[in-house]
Amino acid sequence: MPLDDALLPAPPGTDPWIVMSAVPQGIVIVDEDDRVAWANPAAVELLERPATELVGATADLVEGIAAAAGVQVDRRPTPDGGGSVLLLRGDDRAAAETSLLGEASDRLSGSLHLGRTMALIAELVVPRMADACTVGFVEGRVLRRTGAVVTDDGGVDHVAEEDVPVSTAAALTRRAWRTGSAELHQVVDPGAAVPEGAAWSTLRDLELGSAMVVPLRARGVTLGALVLLRRTGREPFGAADLRLAEAFARRAAIALDNAALYRDRSLVARMLQQSLLPALLPDIPHLDVGARYRPLVMVSEIGGDFYDVFPTGGDRWAVVVGDVCGKGLGAAAMTGLARHSVRTAAIQADAPSGVLAALNDTILSEDGSRHCTVVYANVEPTLGGADVTIASGGHPPPFVLRADGAVEEVPVRGTLLGVLPEPRLTDVAVHLGPGDSLVLYTDGVIEARVDRREFGEPRLRQTLAESRGLSADAVAEHVLQEVADFVRSDQTDDIAVVVVRVPGGSDA
Repeated sequence: MPLDDALLPAPPGTDPWIVMSAVPQGIVIVDEDDRVAWANPAAVELLERPATELVGATADLVEGIAAAAGVQVDRRPTPDGGGSVLLLRGDDRAAAETSLLGEASDRLSGSLHLGRTMALIAELVVPRMADACTVGFVEGRVLRRTGAVVTDDGGVDHVAEEDVPVSTAAALTRRAWRTGSAELHQVVDPGAAVPEGAAWSTLRDLELGSAMVVPLRARGVTLGALVLLRRTGREPFGAADLRLAEAFARRAAIALDNAALYRDRSLVARMLQQSLLPALLPDIPHLDVGARYRPLVMVSEIGGDFYDVFPTGGDRWAVVVGDVCGKGLGAAAMTGLARHSVRTAAIQADAPSGVLAALNDTILSEDGSRHCTVVYANVEPTLGGADVTIASGGHPPPFVLRADGAVEEVPVRGTLLGVLPEPRLTDVAVHLGPGDSLVLYTDGVIEARVDRREFGEPRLRQTLAESRGLSADAVAEHVLQEVADFVRSDQTDDIAVVVVRVPGGSDA
């Protein structure tokens, strides 16, 4: 509407009124009876109502009109306490708030590391919402906290994450997680808002004006608190800022809760995974044994790769590497069953094929929904070498690294275990001489991918050839490192490598 038709009668001719009439932000003055006494032209434009309709209307009615028009309202008391001021913000503020919340949802939902999530929360609000902030996450009697502050040159300094006793938390933080309520402080005591300690000196050195403290709540539990701080020279926080902070805090709390749950699940998964692997490899007389295992990085699900080395009587030793299909607790249960069943079967069966046949029967009788691949080797040291008999149940064939650097595939094949009642299993004999190594591995080695390229058998052969003369442990480490370098951070499966080596030859 034309401004000439919308303007109210001229306010008192003092400078503050002239300024308020000219500013682009909408301003509505509400008297002690909670009715509109005056509004500036920007408010009339934003609310799209004639001036005569606004004057005398209740503040609640004006706030309703603003909500319908998509206008943000920040209500603040006047200095004398006899009325209030409604500050109106149009699409620019609404768009900025929508942008912040949208970015928060996108970035926080992809973060499953607790420390990085806390740092990201601070990064999102400083400097857009605040000049400084603290982020606190409570676990038992420990407070994990971090923060950020705007520097004099316009940059942002991050406060290193630290774990401290809950009792050392700043007063505002303690009150927020105790009451579960958000608070707005237009004048704040720095001692109540900023933690003690040298790491927080940059925040304490700010000339703090206003503050907001918002509890971080998820699933009905207060996890911690977010404290937002502004300098004295910046517009103080208002009610609209508090509403935005609460909306942001809801997203932040969900992200923190998810990160903590993921960390806890990952810890349990790793502990369970380690319980399914040998704590230590045994010392085998006249042989050198090494192994490496690498689980999926930053994945809480338990993989199905396993290995074992154990005596079977006399001078003979069993070396086993397997891979149970799937991941999670079901795969872990099957892994434990397979490892135990192999050890039991090895007592009764001499041939590796007999051990795998017994394992196949066990899998079919216990769980018809899962299967696994296993390679089993009987290793018996001899004078200056070792005799090896190998059977495979659908597993990638082992390689022999000869002392001269030649790499030979062991020609052993067999049927996947847990699928057919009578799998095809055969025994293949191999002799290891001085300096020779037998290398068993899971498919996570050769199937490791980056972009559309696989690590593959040719690259594994080359890696083994480069390992000539190395100890069993060093060979296993070299394979693992080459795969890690190949995939970088894109590992998609567990990896297990076991090496049995006869000392001698051209040892490095």
